[in-house]
Amino acid sequence: MVKVVKNFVKVNQYTRPGLKLAGVKGIVMHWTAAPGASALNERNYFNGTCIVDKRYASAHYFADHKEAQHIIIPENEVVYHAHDQNRCYVSFLKPNANTKSISVEIAHINLILRIFIIFYIC
Repeated sequence: MVKVVKNFVKVNQYTRPGLKLAGVKGIVMHWTAAPGASALNERNYFNGTCIVDKRYASAHYFADHKEAQHIIIPENEVVYHAHDQNRCYVSFLKPNANTKSISVEIAHINLILRIFIIFYIC
């Protein structure tokens, strides 16, 4: 069983706006593209550097192949992880996927492959 660690980032305009989700209609998964990074490293980035750099980006969950999964923003809050307005390509998440989905960031590419294999088999 995967251990989930609640390790919330501070409320701020760039990574955790404190807005409530309109409801969950999907899950958006991304690869962090940071080989060797841990879930904790990613959480710390979104609680520090990302804010200092004034970058609008975040996710609910971060997972890697060694550590526990970290939830850094409550599941009932908006995160900046997907396209908004007319750039949202999945019709059921329009007009803003950020307000209707949970975001999972995977810090290790092999985890993504395992997840897709599980979904494919099921």
